[in-house]
Amino acid sequence: MAFLTGNISNLRVPTAAVSQKVAGVEPGSKEGVIVATLGMAVSVIVNIVILALGVFAGTTILAKLSPEVMAAFNYLLLSLFGAIFVQFALMKLNIAHIALALGLGLTLAVKYRV
Repeated sequence: MAFLTGNISNLRVPTAAVSQKVAGVEPGSKEGVIVATLGMAVSVIVNIVILALGVFAGTTILAKLSPEVMAAFNYLLLSLFGAIFVQFALMKLNIAHIALALGLGLTLAVKYRV
């Protein structure tokens, strides 16, 4: 369940640990495994509900924005690629040229609507 929903180390494992602590069961026991699984399942359900509410609210907000603001969102993807490029280029300089080529290619594709 944790692998399918993601964010294991930051969300699912702490949820399992806290649910075991609140329930007062010993981690690693049969009861501990059941409580951890139920805690993780509840965190998945809450996550999906909040995400669905965010999607519906975001759709409503985006529908009310002006066309100029919506056009400005075209640059958001390019900005994200630029930030990710710098992050990875600092870690692995020898593959930075690949990311730079991809970023430039996407920039040109957006600019010329390829």
